[in-house]
Amino acid sequence: MENVRFKGVKLYSSTEWMYKEEKVCQKVFLQSSIDYIYTEAKFENLKFSLWGRESLVEIIYYWLKEDGSFDKIVHKSYTIKFRTKGEYAVREGWGNEALGSYWSVGNYKSVVLFEGEKIAEEFFSVSQGWPKEEDNPYFDLLSVKVFEADVDISEKRYLTELKASDIRYLFVELELVNRLKTDWKGEFKLIFLSETGETKGKISLVKTRVGIEWYKKVCLGWGNDTRGTWFPGELEYRVSFMNRLIFRSTIQLR
Repeated sequence: MENVRFKGVKLYSSTEWMYKEEKVCQKVFLQSSIDYIYTEAKFENLKFSLWGRESLVEIIYYWLKEDGSFDKIVHKSYTIKFRTKGEYAVREGWGNEALGSYWSVGNYKSVVLFEGEKIAEEFFSVSQGWPKEEDNPYFDLLSVKVFEADVDISEKRYLTELKASDIRYLFVELELVNRLKTDWKGEFKLIFLSETGETKGKISLVKTRVGIEWYKKVCLGWGNDTRGTWFPGELEYRVSFMNRLIFRSTIQLR
């Protein structure tokens, strides 16, 4: 990939455009609410001299079988035509227009090739849908706490008000009681917003409930090993599960 930089791969199902041409990316999808699942691969042309160059990008979807092997679903190709220096995106999807009709519950992966060379693979899952719009069939949310810690969470400091200069990572801890008797997999997302509504940080986390496990703590955090990332002011945090908001609140940083 001389003179071309691979910038990453993401998965999404909604074609709605967000700020800066971003998509609402996921790693776990609800079967009942998806028609197509798309792979986005981004590249950067580092030289003006590549004007007119054409490169083949291939995206292959695989399904994980019960024996641990992968079965190919579809193989799609796209030609990038580099004309100026800058960023290029390839977006290819597969599915059916009828919601919930194509993708079955299970585990999958998307593989990206550039000029015949494998450069990335992203694993994703399709989970059972929600019975009703307002229901959460997976768990009951018992409590939400905020604490400061290092990246390894070796020691937690639970406080409702924190000194900004002392914070490394801010974590949101969710206490959950499981509602299902079967295994399930879901994706949690955390976003921090400044008091003016600017995005401070965000992260996603995929969790699996296995067997008879009925109680679980889920921690999501964002920050830096070096203090100085956070500044005084009101900080809002929002937690979503499978792209549905389940909790929001604020904390004061002094």
